[in-house]
Amino acid sequence: MRRYSLLTACCLLLAAFGVAAADDTPAAAATRKRLQNKIMVTYKDTLFREVIDDLKEKVENLGVRPDTKNGVNLNLKITYDAKDKTVTDILNDICDKNAMGYYVISKQGDAYDGSLVITKGKERGYEAGKEPAKTGAKEKPDAKTKPGTKEKPDPKEKPDPKEAKPDPPKSDTPPESDEEKSERLAARKFKTAEELVQDGKPDRAIELCDEILQKYAKTKAAEKAKALKEKLDK
Repeated sequence: MRRYSLLTACCLLLAAFGVAAADDTPAAAATRKRLQNKIMVTYKDTLFREVIDDLKEKVENLGVRPDTKNGVNLNLKITYDAKDKTVTDILNDICDKNAMGYYVISKQGDAYDGSLVITKGKERGYEAGKEPAKTGAKEKPDAKTKPGTKEKPDPKEKPDPKEAKPDPPKSDTPPESDEEKSERLAARKFKTAEELVQDGKPDRAIELCDEILQKYAKTKAAEKAKALKEKLDK
């Protein structure tokens, strides 16, 4: 009897997770999987726009849309260090310190389906009010609505077009060429590597130099990173 009860409980849990997963579009589900990737990041007074660029670079096919209309400051300076942590944990830590939230767009047919939105708020993976129901939780019927009946919309109320199709958050990042972007990111990483040396963390500095040499080999910062690595390896 006890074994049967445990089997039944497991089946119910699997069914609950299956329902939650079914609510996500394939693109959103793929993004949530990417957020479980473990990466290394090192930021020291790094502009948030560059933090976003770094995350997009480290996690393949990750689309990030900062909600600047609702107060996300791309010039916010971030200081944070993590090694072998999931993207989700990194986002949680950064958002906790800066009163921000994030969620994955899950709308079939939406141009931004599967994108990660960073906004001002407390969202953690899901839009406010669209979080998956907790296992075993039951919705309480509205006192005004009888069980089995649907609440009729008020004919006097007109749907708000903004609510029906909200404008996607837009980034105010100025356009730049791929070469300029590489130079900027490499220079920022090299500056961080130098600061790590000053902070007594040469091993992390070497890791950043390796990253620069691997991903930005044709930049000016790569030459400096090579020289710094050779100096630290002695």
